[in-house]
Amino acid sequence: MDVFDIFIAYISWSYGGKMRPVLVLDQQDTVVFVFSITTQYENKSETVRSKYFKINDWQYAGLERQSYVDTNAVRDLPPAALEGKSKIGKLSETDTKNLVEFLAKQNDVGKEIEFKDLYEKTKESNCSIAEYCEYGGITQIGFVPAENVCELENAGFFVASDWIDFFNDDIANTPTVFKDYDAIQFLQSDDQLYMEEMTTMCADLSRGFYAETKEWFIDWQRDNDIIIIKDGAELAGYCCVSVYDGGNIVWIRRIAVKPEYQGRGHGKSLMEQAIVYGLSKGAKRGFLAADVLNANAIALYKKYGFVPQSETGEITMKKLVDW
Repeated sequence: MDVFDIFIAYISWSYGGKMRPVLVLDQQDTVVFVFSITTQYENKSETVRSKYFKINDWQYAGLERQSYVDTNAVRDLPPAALEGKSKIGKLSETDTKNLVEFLAKQNDVGKEIEFKDLYEKTKESNCSIAEYCEYGGITQIGFVPAENVCELENAGFFVASDWIDFFNDDIANTPTVFKDYDAIQFLQSDDQLYMEEMTTMCADLSRGFYAETKEWFIDWQRDNDIIIIKDGAELAGYCCVSVYDGGNIVWIRRIAVKPEYQGRGHGKSLMEQAIVYGLSKGAKRGFLAADVLNANAIALYKKYGFVPQSETGEITMKKLVDW
């Protein structure tokens, strides 16, 4: 049995289980670590799908149709679960390379847990947080209280993001040079292909900014909008926008500008267009979030009347995994 071999095994969960393909990650004396493989994609949430790796060479892998590696959680099986079974296939070299890159980008291969649930688990197990994370394969912890950051850093975790909320309670009185809603350019299907590339280029520029897939943008546009800005004929940046709370609040989810086009006022223009977009939809307030270390973005947001609601916010901590 080798890494990235594929077998059929019984995968159980809280309300049952089923036989399904699994991808071998590691084999030890008492356990085999695997990712499960699924054909279900369209009916999954955006969050779940972001952790699905598409197997392009699925026929080579011994699968019957288009399938995806579910990297949301590493599953552990007893060796007996695969004993006497023949592998049905193996990832191709190309898919293997792409999967490793996919996992490296996420930096959080393994199990995820919210801190409150982790705390309860450690009490039930009568062990320390460090011990539970080590033996439980925990690699990402969400909603970490600020007072527990040092403890988790000592356990080998680092702060991956610390998002604080910003609100502007009166966007109608926020001065903008940009005024004309009809002049706003929205992302068209022809440009969706370039969005994944753009977010990948921007991913390392600030903490907590992660690349999105083309599929993510398609999914976002089903119920929301994406404002774009061009530098000459080139797509230079974008801003994801939506309204919620009965249309009362415009959500400026993300502003991104390609590195080579930064410093030309595109971020400022996208912010103003997002505000005009909100006003056109009847919104009275604006909401956005930023990582506490993203000083340039925070300065821009404050300039347009967005006020931080706290000094620290939604802290996520991750543990690097070597592959």
